[in-house]
Amino acid sequence: MTVLDASAVVALLYGEPGAKRVEEVIADSLIGAANFSEAMSIVALRNSDTDAAAALLANLGMTIVPVTESQAMAAANLHIRTKKFGLSLGDRLCLALAFEAGLAAITSDKIWANLDLGVEIRIIR
Repeated sequence: MTVLDASAVVALLYGEPGAKRVEEVIADSLIGAANFSEAMSIVALRNSDTDAAAALLANLGMTIVPVTESQAMAAANLHIRTKKFGLSLGDRLCLALAFEAGLAAITSDKIWANLDLGVEIRIIR
């Protein structure tokens, strides 16, 4: 199992570089509700059908999980450690979920390669 960042989901939906790597793991992947919302926001901004995108992801087997209080606290505590890398709240929530679940986080954000947080990070491009 892995945890998907919104950027990885967007790459899959739009056939961007790294989409194949996401396709290989999506059936056995989690995404936090905040990251799912972020991905769907990007879909909406690109004038695409969010319902169709969400249905496709569900059909591919991706599981959406709620953000827990412990993940929210972990993301808040990551803010200082990741501030110089410019990580968003969504990024930090993805990492918090991955850490809590003991899973690798998958992203297209290359800056994550510089992180040393005790979480395996896989960059898709």
